[in-house]
Amino acid sequence: MNSMVKKDNRGVGAVMTLVSILALVWIVGSIVLMVYSGKTGKIWLLLICLGQFFLIMGLVAMFAVLRSTQKDLWIDLVFIAAGIGCLYYGFMAKFASGFKYSKMVDFVPTLMGIVFFSLGCLILMMEVTERNSLKKNCTYEVVGKCVGRDPRGGGRRLVYNPVYEVEVDGVYYTLNKNIFSRVDVPAENEERKLLVNKSDIDRLRNEEGERLIDKYIDQGPDDANFKLTLTVWGLIAVAGVGIIIARMFV
Repeated sequence: MNSMVKKDNRGVGAVMTLVSILALVWIVGSIVLMVYSGKTGKIWLLLICLGQFFLIMGLVAMFAVLRSTQKDLWIDLVFIAAGIGCLYYGFMAKFASGFKYSKMVDFVPTLMGIVFFSLGCLILMMEVTERNSLKKNCTYEVVGKCVGRDPRGGGRRLVYNPVYEVEVDGVYYTLNKNIFSRVDVPAENEERKLLVNKSDIDRLRNEEGERLIDKYIDQGPDDANFKLTLTVWGLIAVAGVGIIIARMFV
């Protein structure tokens, strides 16, 4: 049995080594091609190199986020969209006629305005919908004890994701929605009132292992993150409108 486990571990190690080598070759090759395209004036090649780089990095980051059940997925989608756009314009610059390509380039600012406005509005609507859903479903009050503060970043950018432990009728639950904040983050062992969905408590009561709940209301950090989201993506949507209006008169 041990020999089989060792063989499996060696196989996984060999695969990971091969993947690492291929990734290194891909990164170095992409950089070399970008430098070459910049020096030779081949803009179409530069766009294709940038596009495939953004697209692959965005896809890798997106899969990593999905596997870790984190919520901040949108920045990865921006990279994917940027990659697709660069690839499209790169191929059109190489193979389309000069007139058609010039019209496409002239449309780029307007397109960016439309993308900014649409993306900002979409994310704002989804955030508002998620917040309203939590308020509607999470009405059962519990007392959570902060048993961990997962850090991210460093220095002034250090933010924390509080993890709570909740006891209901002798059964313990872990509350962790993997959302980071620096505002109103509880200290270790601090207790505070939280709102959860009672159906989640009932559903997990008889389960074995960690009873994890990732949808609940922690008023302070939730309000801070919601205001930050409204500000950032609202400004992006407004910037999109500004670009569109500016293009109408320029």
